[in-house]
Amino acid sequence: MIFSLLIYLVAGPMSAWNYLSYVIAAIVFSFGVKKWREANGGFLTFGQSYVHLILQSLIYAVIMGIWAFIFFKYIAPGAIEDMLLMMEVQWEEQGMSQSQIDAGLEMTRSWMTPTSMMTWSAIMNAVIFAVVNLIVAAIMKKDPPTPSFQPPAPYTNYPPQA
Repeated sequence: MIFSLLIYLVAGPMSAWNYLSYVIAAIVFSFGVKKWREANGGFLTFGQSYVHLILQSLIYAVIMGIWAFIFFKYIAPGAIEDMLLMMEVQWEEQGMSQSQIDAGLEMTRSWMTPTSMMTWSAIMNAVIFAVVNLIVAAIMKKDPPTPSFQPPAPYTNYPPQA
């Protein structure tokens, strides 16, 4: 959250630097899975790792959704208008007519409220990390060794002797 705020203050609302927060979160999640693996004897299957990562991601997604609401409602209420202005400029550069731009802005404005930003932030974080977690789980898994098959010891008195 603090990182997101710093990026906003330094680089603006639509900065590509915002994607760095996903990398940081994935690294933090990896450390969480590593600690859990160490606590379980140093072994963790892919499924166990993925479930652990999903739980962390859901908590993260809810927190980031709440953060988005707080950010767009109280900290930077003008950020949504800034993003809409940037979209308008991009659409003008693409050669869209003013009526198309006005219709697009009207539709976009209806989706860009603090409440909808909270909802979409939570959903997008959950979806993004569902995919990222597949990669992290594959890296962090360490299957327990499977016991090798040992045939039973030969019977010394078989067949029974009379």
